[in-house]
Amino acid sequence: MSIDKEIGARVRVLREGSKNEDGRKLTLRNVAEALDMSHTFIGDLERGDKRWLFEYVEKFADYYNVPASLLTDPSIPLEQIQQIAEILEELSELPSDKLAAILQMLRAMK
Repeated sequence: MSIDKEIGARVRVLREGSKNEDGRKLTLRNVAEALDMSHTFIGDLERGDKRWLFEYVEKFADYYNVPASLLTDPSIPLEQIQQIAEILEELSELPSDKLAAILQMLRAMK
């Protein structure tokens, strides 16, 4: 799989594992509006039909609040991307005291 298709697949997994403010799955249009891009261009990126420039990788990583390496590192299995997306979605709904407790627990697991 080409690097453009690989990054696109990872971005699609993140989008499909995320929800908008209404609690519905994010659509290409939701992401396009937030990133000031066209939904057809984002679809082309997700399919690997367009070249992923570094600025696009950074923009999507920032939007999904993940490190850019999560999108570009082929050693991270696609299944882990989905799990990370689900974890991020759950975390986004927690109050800050619970997040602090989870962070402390994660640090202890290393």
